[in-house]
Amino acid sequence: MPRRRAAGGAKPIATLELSCLGRPRLRLVEAGDAGVVELEAPHRRVLILLAALATGPGRERSRDQLVEALWPEHDLDRALANLRPALSLARRLIREACSVEADPLPRRGAFYRLSPEFAWRIDAETFRELVVATRPRHGAAPGDAGPRDAAEPVGPEPPRQPEQGGDSGPGSERAEASRRQWLLRTRDRLEQAWKLYRGVFLSGCAVTPWVREERSRFETLWDEMLLRLGAVHVELGELDRALDSFRTIVAFDPTREDAHLSVMRIFSRQGRPDLVRRQYDQMCRHLLDELESRPLDSTARRYYALLSSPEDAAAPW
Repeated sequence: MPRRRAAGGAKPIATLELSCLGRPRLRLVEAGDAGVVELEAPHRRVLILLAALATGPGRERSRDQLVEALWPEHDLDRALANLRPALSLARRLIREACSVEADPLPRRGAFYRLSPEFAWRIDAETFRELVVATRPRHGAAPGDAGPRDAAEPVGPEPPRQPEQGGDSGPGSERAEASRRQWLLRTRDRLEQAWKLYRGVFLSGCAVTPWVREERSRFETLWDEMLLRLGAVHVELGELDRALDSFRTIVAFDPTREDAHLSVMRIFSRQGRPDLVRRQYDQMCRHLLDELESRPLDSTARRYYALLSSPEDAAAPW
């Protein structure tokens, strides 16, 4: 017998976990987070359809937005002919997996949406919430509509305390403790976000203009996450973990001078000038091979300053 929603709507019909970062998948989550059903390659178009809805404002998109996202190469009539069976298949698969009659993709006027009667766990949405929550004063970047259910913000950034000299009384100790707690909260949220980022948005799927745009948006958030996480690790004295963050950026884009420079500053802090030189040489080779260019004058000046005055590495990130 199909399950129906509890009276009053206090309990969701079912919990569905939609993964959009990396290879897409959908899981029905039961007690203990055991996946009862997974939809992958055989139903790739269904997963892309769900991802399009999940990343839309309010978890909904219009009919025209859906066909433009999924079938931009087709005329409208052919695209609509593809959309109808895709919606029907998605509904049937979810209903059968959850043993329910409720519509998981209801239509409201010209818009389709992920039904709020279901509990949806969406990695892309949570990833964005976590990164946005760590921005100074919980600010939003231009063009960022903001998360649907924002993660708890870490709060305004407490001021840095001078490393030497200045007030060392109880007030200074409280301020230092407050900043450390803020740093730890920020680090924890950013590390949660990193775990969610399994790969590029909808990995393995056809790269339509919409997929390309979403990938760029999440790659920008991923870059922001790594830079901020690296800086937080440095301030907490976790230099090896900071190296992981900055080296990940370098591995993705070997021409990123700012990330190379951050790696060099950490090596300088560790008293390893040989590795500072090696990192700079690697950066120069990548810039020459890939861009036929040299480091910026500002990067070169910082590099030579690190070699001649290692204390330059201690400047705030």
